[in-house]
Amino acid sequence: MPRKNSKKRKRDIHDELPKSKRKRKVGFIAPGGDFTSVGERECKEQVSQLWKEIQRRLRARDENTRKKTISRSDLRDYEDKTGHIARQVNASEKQCEKTEKEISKMLMEQKKLASQQKKMKDEYKREFDSLNAEITQMRKADKKSQNMISYTHYQQTQQQQPPHVKNPKYDPSKLPNHLKPCLVILKKIRKHSNGWVFEKPVDLLRYKDYLEVVSRPMCLQKVEENLYTGVYSSIQMFGKDVKQIFINAKSYNPSTNQVHQWAAEQEAIFDAMFKHATQGRKPKEDLQTTLSREELRALQERIQDLLPVQLQQVSELVRKHQEQSNSDELQLDLDSLPVPVLRQLQKLVRKPKHARRNQRQRIKRQLEDLKHSKTPASFGLPPPPS
Repeated sequence: MPRKNSKKRKRDIHDELPKSKRKRKVGFIAPGGDFTSVGERECKEQVSQLWKEIQRRLRARDENTRKKTISRSDLRDYEDKTGHIARQVNASEKQCEKTEKEISKMLMEQKKLASQQKKMKDEYKREFDSLNAEITQMRKADKKSQNMISYTHYQQTQQQQPPHVKNPKYDPSKLPNHLKPCLVILKKIRKHSNGWVFEKPVDLLRYKDYLEVVSRPMCLQKVEENLYTGVYSSIQMFGKDVKQIFINAKSYNPSTNQVHQWAAEQEAIFDAMFKHATQGRKPKEDLQTTLSREELRALQERIQDLLPVQLQQVSELVRKHQEQSNSDELQLDLDSLPVPVLRQLQKLVRKPKHARRNQRQRIKRQLEDLKHSKTPASFGLPPPPS
């Protein structure tokens, strides 16, 4: 019986040999039964590759020939365009170089101008600082001379009054209700054991450098005079002047001085009394309080000294409340005006700028006369101590 072929192929001895020693394939059998050797097949493949290379080279030659057959007019146009572009590029480069030179030149000029401007600014600043320093010194000297004249005059008037005699003008019953707490505070400060230190103005002949440190002298006698003459329209103005007394004392005297310590003690007492007096009252509430007779009289005097421009402002302010005649003269009835209008008039006529300027000029003239004259001045300065 024939032996059945097993499904699994048996191993052949040729399978164990390396590929180099195995038998090479010598040919192929086509589907039709034709036999083709390996060499013939390789020759056919080489022929097909050569044919493809020939076709590629023919296509490249045709392409090169097509490119070379461009007309001369196209070449001329191309050359003209390229030449025009090249000329434009050259012109642009020259323009750029010229612009760069101009920019560099302008930058140099700008640096020079900046340095000159800085020098001029520094010079102007130095001149301005020097002028400002001179003006400040003149203002300090003016303020000092003004304080000296007014303070010396006030001292002389106080010395002329007999001691321990109360001024008849100081009537507490004439004070408005909102200023009566000021009188109580003033009495308590005077009754204090150290209150006598701040009672009278400082003796300028004894303390000659006082006005160099203190720009606004103040004492209790001056506060009392301002209180009764209608200078204070509110309790806050009174408190400002009283605080100024203690500030001056602490500024002029060192902290180890007894007067400095007394001033600090009195200031603490005054702050407590002033806080209690102004508790629940705002500064604007004083605008609704009526004016005293002294305040009305002072207001009437100040209105009479106003310039025409300021009188026009006063007329516009009271026109709504009082009818004015067609004459040029201003007619005012202060008693019939409401309290807020009177307070506005007080603000309008209080310390005008032209008055301060005229006062400074008058003081300068008096000082110049004092320097050039051999006799004592007419405004009543005492002769220097011998």
